[in-house]
Amino acid sequence: EDKVVLLPITPSVDDSVDSEIKKELTDTTLDNSKTGLLEAIDFDKLEIENANLVEVKLNTTLKSYDEDTKTLIYDIKPTYYVDNDEVGTIPNSAINGKIKIKLPIMSSITDTHVKVIHKSGDTIIDTKNLEIKKDGEQKYVEIETESFSNFILSFYTPTIEVIENPKTLNTLTISIILLIVSSVSFTAISYVFKKRNNL
Repeated sequence: EDKVVLLPITPSVDDSVDSEIKKELTDTTLDNSKTGLLEAIDFDKLEIENANLVEVKLNTTLKSYDEDTKTLIYDIKPTYYVDNDEVGTIPNSAINGKIKIKLPIMSSITDTHVKVIHKSGDTIIDTKNLEIKKDGEQKYVEIETESFSNFILSFYTPTIEVIENPKTLNTLTISIILLIVSSVSFTAISYVFKKRNNL
């Protein structure tokens, strides 16, 4: 029987990314042991015949970070190894289920939310708006996906929508009613006054 093992995620960072960011994100201790990846893989679609050991890993690489637009680009590829030799990327066609993965983000990000655009080449697979979470001091975003390629993360803080206070509306309504009642009362009083004085 094949022995299948999930290898821990160790994010790598391209050399073009700032060295401090690189250190922070590669030193992450996020727990990604329960991604659901093993359960979602259709192993019949992989080349694993007569294997003693199959190891699976979500290879996660931070491709770039643009400080001006506050945008990170992660490239995620599930890779498998047979008897310690890398075979290749697990195709999206061999994934039948949702996988959750925590992606580390820098502590310097002060925004509260992130827009995640999942792209394959020029095609947008989906777009999600997610809240930034914390595990101790480590900030991260947890994405749920059924396929892998590039994930573009743009950070933002939602603007607070001004909701009209219902009390203000009630006060306005009461004021209008009082104004109408006052006008009617004034008209009635004037009419009675005129009648009495034969005006």
